[in-house]
Amino acid sequence: MVDKACNNTICLKHEECARYEAWVKGDQNVKTFNGKEHKACGQFIQK
Repeated sequence: MVDKACNNTICLKHEECARYEAWVKGDQNVKTFNGKEHKACGQFIQK
């Protein structure tokens, strides 16, 4: 269970992250974490 989904499409690892996947699937409990083009954020959860 992901506590907050993430809609950060610029994060380096957004395609591998369970938080981003939850947002894509419609989870409305969203926070934009601070991942960048060159790094993932500290809240990354591997799918």
